[in-house]
Amino acid sequence: MRGRWGAGLVLAFAAGLGAAEEGRPRVALDEPVFDFGTVDRGARVDHTFRVPNRGGATLRIDHVKSSCGCTVAVLSEREVPPGGEARVAVSLDTARLAGRTTKTVNVYTNDPDAPVVGLSLAGQVVADLILTPQPLYLGHLRRGEAVRREVIVTSGRPGERYVVERVEPTSPHLHARLEARTDGPGQRL
Repeated sequence: MRGRWGAGLVLAFAAGLGAAEEGRPRVALDEPVFDFGTVDRGARVDHTFRVPNRGGATLRIDHVKSSCGCTVAVLSEREVPPGGEARVAVSLDTARLAGRTTKTVNVYTNDPDAPVVGLSLAGQVVADLILTPQPLYLGHLRRGEAVRREVIVTSGRPGERYVVERVEPTSPHLHARLEARTDGPGQRL
């Protein structure tokens, strides 16, 4: 008799856990990362992520936040009923990117097990020329003060070689010269 009573309590407890689980929202992403492959610098990458609610209560999405200014995210709806889904349309501007790139949008929810979920766009951005560092920061300059900075120019396309033949500064206050690099590929500016 004692064994039956214990088994009955275990079954009742397990059934109670299932009921509690059904009364909660649950984010279940089918595709948290979208691989956009290879694009040329300047291309815009657009993708819409699905954010399904597989729980038993309404999923509330407080807000979405992009990892940088090059990524914009638009949420279709803030409240998702059980069995429903929201959509997050993400647009990535690659104008200032080069190389392997991953940008993430965080989705803030009321799912107690996943209060923040990430949606990522990942891929390769190819540029004809890559300037390092980018952007070039000259610091705080005083009138008449000289500053020297170096920029390395390399090909952004594997197997292709470019040669910069001349540099023309746009200001009479800037001077530039080209040098061949002996310590790696590309040219020194």
